[in-house]
Amino acid sequence: MKELFLSFCFYLLTSPVLLMGQDFSIEVDSSKRAEILDFIISKDGAQLFLLEKESAAAVKIINQQDFSLEYAFEAQSEEVKNIFLSPNDHYLAWVESASRARFWDLKEKTELATENFKRNIYSGKVKFYPSHKKVLFSCAVEGVDDWNSPVYNSLATLLSFEELSETQELKTIKFWPKANPMDISFDEKYLLEKNGPHKFTLYDPNTLEIIETIQDSSFSFGGVEFLPRSHKVFFTHKREVIFYDFQNEKITKIPISKKAYPKYLFHPLLPNIGLLNKGEFEIWNWETLQMLDKFSLDSEVKKISFHPTQPLVYILNYKNEIEIWNIRTRTLALKLISTKDQNGFVFLDQEGNYFGSRNGVQRVSVIVDDERYNYEAFDLKLNRPDLVLQKIPGADPTIIKKYARLVEERIKFDENQFVSQSEKEYLEVEKIKAEQVDDLPQLTIKEVQSNDNEIITKGLAQLEVKMFEFKDSFKHLEVMINHVPVVKKIVSGKDIITEIIPLQLSHGENIIEAIVENQSGKRSLPQQLKLNYQKPKFTQKICFFGVGVSAYKEEEDLEYAHKDVEDVARFLKEKAPPDIKVETKVLTNNNATLAAIRALKKELQKTSVDDIVILYFAGHGRRPQTDQEWCFKPFDYTIESPGLTDAAIDDLIQESPSRKKIVVLDACYAGEFSGNKNDSQVPINIGDGKNIATRGADEDEEEEESLEAPTIDRIKTTFNDLRNSSGAIIIAASGAKEQAIESPEFSNGVFTYHFLQGLESLVADANFDRQISVAELMAYVHDQISETYGQQPNFKRKYAGFDFVLWNRPKKQIRYDQLFNED
Repeated sequence: MKELFLSFCFYLLTSPVLLMGQDFSIEVDSSKRAEILDFIISKDGAQLFLLEKESAAAVKIINQQDFSLEYAFEAQSEEVKNIFLSPNDHYLAWVESASRARFWDLKEKTELATENFKRNIYSGKVKFYPSHKKVLFSCAVEGVDDWNSPVYNSLATLLSFEELSETQELKTIKFWPKANPMDISFDEKYLLEKNGPHKFTLYDPNTLEIIETIQDSSFSFGGVEFLPRSHKVFFTHKREVIFYDFQNEKITKIPISKKAYPKYLFHPLLPNIGLLNKGEFEIWNWETLQMLDKFSLDSEVKKISFHPTQPLVYILNYKNEIEIWNIRTRTLALKLISTKDQNGFVFLDQEGNYFGSRNGVQRVSVIVDDERYNYEAFDLKLNRPDLVLQKIPGADPTIIKKYARLVEERIKFDENQFVSQSEKEYLEVEKIKAEQVDDLPQLTIKEVQSNDNEIITKGLAQLEVKMFEFKDSFKHLEVMINHVPVVKKIVSGKDIITEIIPLQLSHGENIIEAIVENQSGKRSLPQQLKLNYQKPKFTQKICFFGVGVSAYKEEEDLEYAHKDVEDVARFLKEKAPPDIKVETKVLTNNNATLAAIRALKKELQKTSVDDIVILYFAGHGRRPQTDQEWCFKPFDYTIESPGLTDAAIDDLIQESPSRKKIVVLDACYAGEFSGNKNDSQVPINIGDGKNIATRGADEDEEEEESLEAPTIDRIKTTFNDLRNSSGAIIIAASGAKEQAIESPEFSNGVFTYHFLQGLESLVADANFDRQISVAELMAYVHDQISETYGQQPNFKRKYAGFDFVLWNRPKKQIRYDQLFNED
């Protein structure tokens, strides 16, 4: 239903600011953006490294060939300000605290060495030698002058390494106080140091003996460094850029027209220098001293860098955006915004298209006529990786074609699975007149002034919804709080109708959305309102409902499925932090019949809007068949019975009024779509040869071939699911064609074991706030088991971007394998 307006966006979007005569823009709220401290482009241009300010600095590595996230890790210090990349793109280094440097092996994704200095590192600047065997640091050492006041003198510290894990401090030399910067020539024959406002010195980097000193009291040097692949020294002076060839004692100059000491950058491969001066960007050839190009930039610049292989310039502005400019066309191609979410980022083009990680896309807002809308209402048509990637010169056409096909399959998938027939017909129309936008119903919402005592003591509020429909008749009104449906009301009539809707607010922030649909199946754009409610004496409660079946009436037995849900229930009860209350209900083996599971709906109805509700299934899963859905197999499952289908589980969790609901499916083929015929439960060996078993039973029925499974799997991992359904987050322990496994190594299912490990893990708490959200937990579990066991747990329904804190991390670390040790 949400896709109706998207058709207009897709076919009629003609400019970055005009949509069907309406003001239109794509934004990411500034409060959701990560603060970018530094960025680096790899020498081959394939990777972009982002350093972000979090509780501890975070590094994200983005693949620039397909705009995917390759890797992310924590620098584990708030004091990291810059990152430095070795010439072979193999090592990443940074300086943290006052006297410590770290090295990271990017190929192995491991930390190699930590170098602790005896003195404070002054500037935090790191310079790799081109040979990769030496690293230069700028350092400061504290002394005392004749008046007992502290003074600081700069030192160059040179480290050498054969294996980077064994560094050795070679030489130090005392420089002018607070000297900066230092540089090394491309052939490693010269070390350059600016040591005064009117002086710089060349040293032998091996002996640190002085080769030459350049001093002129009439010059006040700006930046001083070597030109790439040259022995020329570059520096700025007043309104001039100066190149000094000290071997030939020759000086050449470029005049600066506007402001002295501009920002500058060198191309890593070409003899080009870029000068940024009061919004004007000039590109010069420093060999011929000819200006190659000149154009205006829109933003104030924190850092600027050339792409090594394409005609692109990357600019970090003060809005925490990285602008990617096309030098050939002198236009802004894309903006990259990194979000505070784990692994979150999104690329935006000038035509209103976007693409990024799933949790990055969730921070996108669409502004139409000054009204802000959540990304969901537009995502089907504006989330276009193929169009976004086309904006980059040299982009791989094969990757673009794959993304285009993926978008096409996604539209078909959403239409076939979740869109009414009237909407399908509407979406098939490729040429829509602009004036038809008036056919969409409209609505406005606002809070009605309620009895303050009712709001404060009970969290009760009233919502006024005014609906407008002059050509058709209304059908129904839907209201959601935090993306969970709370009201779905039939509405009759046309013209203007006002409804007063009573709402029970949740503790904390309440994101209220309303949508009205007419008889033709057309839906209004969602209107949003935020209300905050603080419940007196609030205590968080977790309600756990576990269903685990190891011993079956007719199916082949499992070993640990019943123990999985018992262990999770016991962990929650015994290890819950003091500020969390836990209630559990567990059905195992012969108690876990289909009737008993369905009877849980009475217990689910007793939960409250503020409870965290977890519905956890462990046991056999049946793969989807031509005439049957995927289902979880209860104790009394037979080939003729329906089992507990995906839809039945969704209906069950929908009985709970909770707005923080999780369904966990630790069973084979829980990814929901077409399965694999070779899925019988047999012992297999992985890694060290330990026996493991799978949670799927063999059934000789044809598998569904309506959609290509790898394509659908990729859709699920690339795009967010736009369904509302029950509002629950559904976590599948395995992919669509994958088996969920259990092992005596863990005495649990592999997924469940790492699920419990994640709740207590320091690593799962990715932002170190001593809280573990659902997204953090799933990222941890996925990383732990996906490569080792080939099992890909995923958010089967990662809707609307709503994430919440599931667990407070205990102060004392406890190993899960010791929790139930009887000794």
